[in-house]
This record gives sequence, C-alpha cells and structure tokens, in this order.
Amino acid sequence: MRCKMSGFNALLLAGFGGFIGAFFRVLVGFGAGKILPTNFAYATLFVNTIGSFLMGIFLNLELPPQVKLFLIAGICGGFTTFSSFSYESLMFLQNGEILKFGLNLALNITLCIVACYLGMITFKLSH
Repeated sequence: MRCKMSGFNALLLAGFGGFIGAFFRVLVGFGAGKILPTNFAYATLFVNTIGSFLMGIFLNLELPPQVKLFLIAGICGGFTTFSSFSYESLMFLQNGEILKFGLNLALNITLCIVACYLGMITFKLSH
C-alpha cells in the first residue's frame, strides 16, 4: 500500500489500525471459544472470512490513501490471522487429522475469496 506521506506517519496509521484489528480479533476468539466447540479453528475461520469481506469493501471505497492504509494494512491486517491459519493447519497435519487439515484449507481459502468478492459486490450494489 503506497501513499504520499512520511514513512513514520504511515507506520503509525498501520500500527494503530493493527491494534484495533488485533483487539477485535481477540474478542472474536474469546466469543467463538465460548459458543462453539474447540476442536476446530472456528475463530480463525470467522476472522479470516469477515476480514476478507471487509477488505472487499475497503478496496473499493474512494478514500484517501492514508485512510485505506489504516483500514486495509492496519485493521484488516491486525484482524485477520493468516499466521494462525497456517499454524493450525500444520498442527492438524502433524497430528494426523487429515480431514480437519483439508477442511481448514478448503473453508478458509474458499470462504475468504467468496467473502472478499461479496464485499466488492456489496459495495458496488450500494453505490
């Protein structure tokens, strides 16, 4: 994400957005852990799907580059959890849980691409 501003200001925007995204990521994790079984990576699936949907919207908004940096690299970057997805997938594989491994890959990849597309369509339909 490139924008005409100092590197430090860009870091502050992305960092503050990342803080907000990470805050809500943990809330979703706690919430999912209270209402869903813990034998699958539901929280990661939810945040990756929601974050992809939001990114589909944010990418289409006509906003100053600084605001897009804050929303996309910051909030979405702090909210979505590709590293958690990677780790959880690897743990399923290492534990011999091949069905959960495949399901985690298929659901995260498919739902996140579809969610991003739906975010784009939602934006376009509302404008």
